[in-house]
Amino acid sequence: MKNIALIANSTGCTVVIGTKVTTVANDHPNYQAIQDAYAEGDIEAVVTLMSIRDTINTIGRGVVRVEGDQLFYGDRPVSNGLAKRIIKLLQEGREGFAKPLIAFMENVMQNPSFRAVEGLYEWLERSKLPITPDGCFIAWKIVRNDYRDHYTGKFDNSVGQVVEVARNQVNEDPNQTCSNGLHFCSNEYLPHYGNIHGGSRIMMVKVNPRDVGAFPKDYNISKGRCCRYEVIGEVTAAETETVFKDVKSGVYKVPTRKGKTVAHLETSVTDRAEIILVFTDGTKQRTKNRLGDTIGFDQNGAVVTLQPSGRQITIV
Repeated sequence: MKNIALIANSTGCTVVIGTKVTTVANDHPNYQAIQDAYAEGDIEAVVTLMSIRDTINTIGRGVVRVEGDQLFYGDRPVSNGLAKRIIKLLQEGREGFAKPLIAFMENVMQNPSFRAVEGLYEWLERSKLPITPDGCFIAWKIVRNDYRDHYTGKFDNSVGQVVEVARNQVNEDPNQTCSNGLHFCSNEYLPHYGNIHGGSRIMMVKVNPRDVGAFPKDYNISKGRCCRYEVIGEVTAAETETVFKDVKSGVYKVPTRKGKTVAHLETSVTDRAEIILVFTDGTKQRTKNRLGDTIGFDQNGAVVTLQPSGRQITIV
């Protein structure tokens, strides 16, 4: 390695080693370390810090890793569209956009469904639905005007609720188009469901990939079933077409209630003794967290940590 040069700007830096030119974005996990190694003249360290393999192994904490040209989750080789997308982003120096996909892979690989593991990311790409920084994804849920689900009327889908059923209550057969499980959908499905311009509400839900059970084959595979989701917002039919227009590389940051401070905890009047966050402005957020042995809480920004269990609730 006879020659090395580095030039930095507001978005990252360009490194030239011999005749090879590499762009390193400023969200690269080793960005500062690369510049430090260059300043110290440690060319070998610069090469190591920039490598795709080492970057994935750093972001993936050893769970998602690269050996040779193969991406692995644990001991399992992964060659689906998600793995290819991760590697491509890293080759382009876009580590900041690769990190949510690696988190997504860590989540989806916990799903017991083969179909979900192999096809969920492709379904999201086709549906043009975004992924969140913690590796979950955003979808739509159509509910009644009173925020109850259309099928049973039992589930409250107002903002802040976590709706959940047992995993074994989700029908994983895609040929059974209307069956057991919690439903979510893409934009393509919305016009096929009732009167979304007046007779129903459209909720934005956050779904963890590990909780997805099936993608029914009707309506061009534009809906899905899962066992759990978090309701994070309400939108109009028109807003569903524009809300993600500024999302970069398919990563959506869920907005939080700025300035919300929890004053104390209450419990709902049910046998489950579910926790309600009561804010200093008098508003409340219902949760699906049981009281259990909770004796107090700590708040750090939009995250409330229950004590002594350490369970966390996100303020939405």
